[in-house]
Amino acid sequence: MSISFGGLSSGLDTQSIIEALMDVERIPLNRLEDEKTYLESQQSVYSSFDTYLNEIFDALDGLDEQDDLNAYTATNGGSDYFSVETDSLVLPGTYQIEVKNLAQQQKDISTGGVADASEAILSGTLQIGTETLDYTNESLSSLADTINEGDYEVTAMVINDGTENGYRLMLTANESGTEVDIVGTGGVIFDSITNGHSQNGQLAHIVMDGVDIYSTSNVLTEAIKGTTIDLLATSPEGESSYLKIASDPDHIETQLDAFITAYNNMVSYIEDMTDQDPSVARQMNSVQRALQSRLTNMVGSGNYSSLSTIGLETDSETGLLSLDSTELADALEDDYDAVATMLIGDDETTGVITSLFNYMDEQVADDTGFFAIRDDSIESQIERLDDDIERMEARLEKRQETLEAQYIALEETMSTLNSQSSYLTDYFANN
Repeated sequence: MSISFGGLSSGLDTQSIIEALMDVERIPLNRLEDEKTYLESQQSVYSSFDTYLNEIFDALDGLDEQDDLNAYTATNGGSDYFSVETDSLVLPGTYQIEVKNLAQQQKDISTGGVADASEAILSGTLQIGTETLDYTNESLSSLADTINEGDYEVTAMVINDGTENGYRLMLTANESGTEVDIVGTGGVIFDSITNGHSQNGQLAHIVMDGVDIYSTSNVLTEAIKGTTIDLLATSPEGESSYLKIASDPDHIETQLDAFITAYNNMVSYIEDMTDQDPSVARQMNSVQRALQSRLTNMVGSGNYSSLSTIGLETDSETGLLSLDSTELADALEDDYDAVATMLIGDDETTGVITSLFNYMDEQVADDTGFFAIRDDSIESQIERLDDDIERMEARLEKRQETLEAQYIALEETMSTLNSQSSYLTDYFANN
């Protein structure tokens, strides 16, 4: 604890003297704290760099396999009635689709109702399909729970229609298009055999190129290989909508552009860091050099054996990448298979993009990647510094207490000497 005194006996500004002495004593501590601050700034810089590396990795992840190159687009003339997604297994084609019915589940709502869904006043029998449920002194809520816990082909739910006795039981068939006869006597009344269902169940039904296709779901995954068709609404009677699936010529360019953007962002960041902290920038440069080496790899011996042959260029001064889209389009049209082999490789060779992807996979690994290794090292150094700082702060606190005690003793001694001097002066003056 620091105290304040002003040198009343000695005439010295003892508080300022102690502060000046402690400032000198704190110089090693300040150096440790400055070192910790620098390490924390390094940690932040490496973390930002890791973000750029992950962006490169994500861009390459969309080009490193054959399925990534087999991109298709679906042109849907019936978007009000269905939506379409494609995967790499789809084949080009044109189709005419009419949505006749959407899948829906059978629903039945009990006749009459009760004022309190939690009051145990109900007894009776429910015949649900081939299963019989006898119940005694049940509430509407507990009866619903009993049905849901059993194997009755339906799901029970309590609804409230807003009237005085508005709590009623609604049973929904678990499968669309399935018909379940429901008869209830006693506390909860159903008679679907006589009165029909509140909502009839039906299968989804489309007509595609004159062929009837049915499904228990409104999401069709097998109507066209490699597509997922999500039915949204029924088509006008007798009206078909076209669906065209064709290869996407712009997909490879889009993915290469994403890689180029991410790569150039990394290069620009390294350039900025070169001016701020050259030692950190040198470590980042090791990644850039490794990528540059792989960017110039040759795969095969044909016309399209490297990225430069399909329009990828590197600025000799800045190191930034660019892509000639016309040259890429011409290469894809001239020999798509050769370009694909160069990018992703085959059974005997590793493609350029695959090589880049494998390297970046190592650099962004959670435990052994570029950032992970440096972050662990910095964390260890910061922990050691924290221990050193804590020990030094404790030592300095004791040092300040010692100095304050010494100056208090000095003041007390000076005070005693001053009193004795005054006494002797007065004594000799009077005698």
